[in-house]
Amino acid sequence: MNYKALILDLDGTVYVDSKPIKDIVSKLNKFKEEGNKLIYLSNNTTVSRSVYYQKLTKLGLNVSDGEVVTPITIAGAYLAKKYKKGYTVGTISFLTELEQSFKITQDEVDPEFVLITFDNELTYEKLKIACQHINNGIPYYITHIDLACPSEKGPIPDCGSIALLVESTTKQKPCNDFGKPSNEMVAHIQSLIPNIPKSDVLMGGDRLYTDIALGNKLGVQTLLVLTGESKFEDIANQKNGVFIVNHCSETLADFMDDIEIELSA
Repeated sequence: MNYKALILDLDGTVYVDSKPIKDIVSKLNKFKEEGNKLIYLSNNTTVSRSVYYQKLTKLGLNVSDGEVVTPITIAGAYLAKKYKKGYTVGTISFLTELEQSFKITQDEVDPEFVLITFDNELTYEKLKIACQHINNGIPYYITHIDLACPSEKGPIPDCGSIALLVESTTKQKPCNDFGKPSNEMVAHIQSLIPNIPKSDVLMGGDRLYTDIALGNKLGVQTLLVLTGESKFEDIANQKNGVFIVNHCSETLADFMDDIEIELSA
């Protein structure tokens, strides 16, 4: 595997339900020790970035500041340029980071925007308040488009599914999203690897429409792993071959051992 930078999804790629997949931890640490670049991406917004650093460190990964990117990184910077207060459907952890890092306060009475996230503390009351504000013309955004989050017991609803409920209720589409593969995320990732040739960069993940799509937008090589949402047949079954998969492997650890599934021409 001859790459100088790996951009990696976390949930369903590096681990599932916080359990590392095979011996991926030692392989990634070795890759970094050899002087290569690692960027970890997650569209999961249930926790703050600091929790992710703690989680990855606990798993044994050698993680440095700036290597973990989530939609709050992008959403916070984007929204802070336009607004000071909003109504966010999100976890306490997410709301705390939004206020502490980006000075955006929660206001359920008179918000300037509405933000829908992957909220595992979701209540009907939160959805009702969000829809009422959107019905009244308040612009709304979503952190990411993922429909499901992988778990050991199968997929569970993610932000994309929650957002579809809001959209079908209000008949309004979100103004923007900030996760993979949004243009805002693309620009941020490009800023992290400005001097590395695209041919030396690999984007790896378990979803065609987020991970592989992001790699395609970045113009880098892509790897689809089969430890999360996508199945091998999804590559051939996609309409018009929208997402270009350069490599496929059962797991990221297998790929780092040069074990691949052959793709038909």
